[in-house]
Amino acid sequence: MCWGLAALQAAFGQAGPICIAAAVIDDDDKQFAQDMSLGNGNGQAEAGEVIRWKIFLVNAGAEVAPEVSATLYTASQEVAILHTTEPYGSLLPGQLKEPINPYSQRGGFLLSIGPLAPSDSIRFLLEIRTGDGQVFHDSLLLAVRGGRAGPFEVHTFRIDDDRDNFAFDQSAGNGDGLLQPGETIGLPLCLANLGDFPAIGLKTRLESADSRVELLNTDIAFPIIDSGRLAWPRGLSLRYQFQFRIADSAEAGELLLLIHLEGITLDDTTLSLKLYIQPAGMVSLEAAPPFAGELHLFPPTPNPFSSTTRISYFLPVGGDVQLWLLNHAGQQLRLLAGGYHPAGLYQVVVDSRAGPPLPRGLYLCLLQTQGQTLSRRLLRL
Repeated sequence: MCWGLAALQAAFGQAGPICIAAAVIDDDDKQFAQDMSLGNGNGQAEAGEVIRWKIFLVNAGAEVAPEVSATLYTASQEVAILHTTEPYGSLLPGQLKEPINPYSQRGGFLLSIGPLAPSDSIRFLLEIRTGDGQVFHDSLLLAVRGGRAGPFEVHTFRIDDDRDNFAFDQSAGNGDGLLQPGETIGLPLCLANLGDFPAIGLKTRLESADSRVELLNTDIAFPIIDSGRLAWPRGLSLRYQFQFRIADSAEAGELLLLIHLEGITLDDTTLSLKLYIQPAGMVSLEAAPPFAGELHLFPPTPNPFSSTTRISYFLPVGGDVQLWLLNHAGQQLRLLAGGYHPAGLYQVVVDSRAGPPLPRGLYLCLLQTQGQTLSRRLLRL
């Protein structure tokens, strides 16, 4: 790094020395056209990300430095330098400048950080050359945050058994939000990253060994899920959902679905989701909204419960939703669902063992949306 710029300019009657003045990390792909960085956008270098490292140079000499370029090196095996050399153009005396991208005039060294990279400070060497043959060297450190994403859980899911949600919706049924023989089901779900590291490149695959169902759309990609955050596929577009068909002759009973997760910053893992196929022709008054067009919060099932229970709610129109779990004193314990929801029927799984465990006792589920508040009591045995 350069220190004492005025003193250096007085000592050198030529261009240079040229040295590093600052470095900025771009870890998303939204800065400009042809930006190939990929990460969670928090400005930190993390395992599994592709970052654009914009290194600013300063000409500490008294003369113009023509045709400046810089080449980046490292001995680390955890980082691959994809763009090794960047042009800077000419630097006037005292001028601070970032590398030039030929597409947007904004450049930077492109680095791919290994998915298993540990937390560490990685040293880089920068070789700086000018058009008149001068060569300068400087070095800098890149702090890398390493780790693995997860564990994960299915936070919220929706049973889509009608064709009314979007163009090319392949689901087909009576629209009551139940699994019944002969229906084609869409299953959009929201995943929660319970770990301390973002999930990058997350892909999911639906699996089932149950002969009563035929899997149709089995592969869904998710956006980056930061630590402690929730995400729907592709920003909650119902076009991106699992789909399966229930056989016409399917017998009623529990249906076990497996959701396989893989990605750049996570170990392969499998989540399970238990649903229930209703008898043919059954109409559930509890599971269908009692009055068309009204907000409804259904009784938890089962209730009382020992480990897990499901909470369903119906939204007649889309809007921002908050579904809270409160203790007997009214203190907020968990946000079970939040953010914008399209109209429809939703289910949330409450696991007493996940996160801070829920001791035995009485709880309250509170649904808030569109200026309305509904509640249900739960008993943990």
